[in-house]
Amino acid sequence: MELFREVGHEVMSLAFLVEFFQGCLLIAVLVIAVPRVLKPGISARVERVKAELESAEGAEEELAKAQREARRLVSLARRESRADVEHACAEAQGQRAEALAAAEQEAADIVTTAQRTVEAEKAAVVSQACDETVELVTVIARRYLKEALTEAERRDLTGKVVLSSLENIDKLEIE
Repeated sequence: MELFREVGHEVMSLAFLVEFFQGCLLIAVLVIAVPRVLKPGISARVERVKAELESAEGAEEELAKAQREARRLVSLARRESRADVEHACAEAQGQRAEALAAAEQEAADIVTTAQRTVEAEKAAVVSQACDETVELVTVIARRYLKEALTEAERRDLTGKVVLSSLENIDKLEIE
């Protein structure tokens, strides 16, 4: 109990009252002045944090939008590349068909030219054979006529052949 008396005495003392008043004043200053001093800085900081959060949310939305656009573009590029490959294959098939048709046409032209050449050479050989046959028959006929006919018979035969040839020429001119 004695402790209580001492404490009570001190509580009643002026020093305690001054210290108590100073403590209350300090608490009042802290409660009133500190928020006024710190509030503008804290408010500005809160606004900056809010703005950064909104900016971050906007950036997230932009990122998501950009990712969707990138996926769309990749998908489009894949479809276009497939279409390009299919178009190139079709074009290559067309060129192959054209080349094959051109080669077949060229082969047909070569065969036709070869056939014409063979026919021309065949005709030349036949013509040459005919000419040689006529010449041979003429030589044989001359020899035979020279040996078989007399000079008067040869002249008479020559005259008849010349007259017959002239008649044939006249007939050709009339037609």
